Amino acid sequence: MASICRICVVSIAFLLPSLALGDSLADLNEALRLDPNNAAALASRGRLFLMAGQNREAMVDASASIRLDPKNAGAYGTRGLAYDRLGEFQRAIADYSESIRLHPTALKYLLRGRCYRMLREQDKTIADCTEVLHLEPKNAGALALRAGAYADKGDYPRVIADCTESLRLDSGNPNTYHLRGVSFLRTGQYDRAIADFRRAIQLDPKAAQLYSRDLNAALEEQQRKEH
Repeated sequence: MASICRICVVSIAFLLPSLALGDSLADLNEALRLDPNNAAALASRGRLFLMAGQNREAMVDASASIRLDPKNAGAYGTRGLAYDRLGEFQRAIADYSESIRLHPTALKYLLRGRCYRMLREQDKTIADCTEVLHLEPKNAGALALRAGAYADKGDYPRVIADCTESLRLDSGNPNTYHLRGVSFLRTGQYDRAIADFRRAIQLDPKAAQLYSRDLNAALEEQQRKEH
């Protein structure tokens, strides 16, 4: 899954309306002390917990908010992202799906599509990424994620097409260069594979060992072809 595109799963701006100025954990704790059934305060505190990386606390507050207000799309999104971070992808998908039903956005489809790919449900990943691209035709992340799903299905021409368009929109993603390079390698386009692997190494030297393995494989295949 190293080639999964950079999806900002730590970004939660889409989950709830912006917190009011002055909101803090202390403010929300006080609001909930005065009214333990304040669904909005529970949802907002869950979001703060999520921002702080306290995923289980975020789930507890989001669940309490949902019990009080079952139509709060943001609370489902908060809980879904917490599940996502904890690797509980089926539960994340369920919450993302309800949040999408209540208030669909491109990012929610993208996050759900990522979960589907983690579960190797490639057709559902492709469907969600395609929905993202209907809403946001220039979404480089959706193109890269869909390319990864096509790669898992062995559909390398579509991988190359989606990666190329993704890189046109976001030329700084080494994972996408690597994914396209692998597809060029699998289809015998060794010069192009070598160029992509070298570019991936330039962009992310820390992953050089991974990329260099594929680069060396492409160089060996190119040498065989020439001799």
